[in-house]
Amino acid sequence: MATASQTIGGRYRVLHSVGTGGMASVVVAEDCVLGRRVAIKRLHVERVAGFSGRFRREARIGASISHPNLVAVYDVLPVDDDLLLVMEYVEGRTLAEALGDGRLEPSRALEILGAAAAGLDHLHERGVIHRDIKPSNILLGDAGTVKLADLGIASAAEMTRVTQTGAVVGTARYLAPELFAGADAGPASDIYALAAVAFEALSGRKAREGETPVAIARSATEDPPPNLRQAWPQAPAPAAAVLRRGMARDPADRPATAGRLVAELESALLGDRAPASTQPAPSPAVPPQAEPASPPAPDPSPALAPTAAPRPAPAGPRRGRRPGWLIPVALAAVAAIVFAAVLLTQAGGP
Repeated sequence: MATASQTIGGRYRVLHSVGTGGMASVVVAEDCVLGRRVAIKRLHVERVAGFSGRFRREARIGASISHPNLVAVYDVLPVDDDLLLVMEYVEGRTLAEALGDGRLEPSRALEILGAAAAGLDHLHERGVIHRDIKPSNILLGDAGTVKLADLGIASAAEMTRVTQTGAVVGTARYLAPELFAGADAGPASDIYALAAVAFEALSGRKAREGETPVAIARSATEDPPPNLRQAWPQAPAPAAAVLRRGMARDPADRPATAGRLVAELESALLGDRAPASTQPAPSPAVPPQAEPASPPAPDPSPALAPTAAPRPAPAGPRRGRRPGWLIPVALAAVAAIVFAAVLLTQAGGP
């Protein structure tokens, strides 16, 4: 990656480095044309065979989306065999850094979660899945802003997870169970991750414990959703129930939107003190049926009246224990990730 005083693309003057990993590095630079600071993330996409074109497409999708709770992607620059993402620079710290000081007060946690949910739902409405929701990707600006980062490389989460074994563990804690079995990511998997972040913000503890990615995968696919009251005994029981639904093993059991998850959590935590605008919407009332002008006479032979056959229950996803094949597949998938991490670490490089 470029060093301080160097220029990227004839336009961006590097000010200082933020961090470097096996697959990506980030610097803060000055845009010499517009006179503003930007963050530039360099993705070494050719180190993961077959993903270069996919990453470029995803980055361009990210650059086309604008929302106050999403870090803006200003430019996408192919340089040599790498891909540079020029992004909005947010002065402040990450939620992960804030949680280093301990758990958040419920009101502050809800403020951050609500902003993150607004950005996440904006993505989902446009058919984009973030895929890497975690505290280090939630930026808390000094001006009070809250933004989701890494939008431009949402689909590149697999790549950033294999930079080192610790990075694999850090991200695996927020992965929905179906992803360990190789299912495609969807809105429900992002909502699961946000529920895991909410658990951590409110309790100060990780929702999923484990020393290795394999242990975390086993916990996610075998154990029931974690109980917030075990990590935070003072938590209201309804709040714990909301997060259990948010981290349900079956994606169909999770709230339909990130905003709905946070609204239910706010109502559970604050009760009558929750703002009316964030309370879960009541079910629509069924309009009363008009009274007939003259009621029909009662049937003198009710026993002979035809009886409607009971309607069969609609088919739906089966509940209960996961199929026996799920755990071996999940563990094999995570083992493959860890093996890739070892290879990349041995290969060296930024």
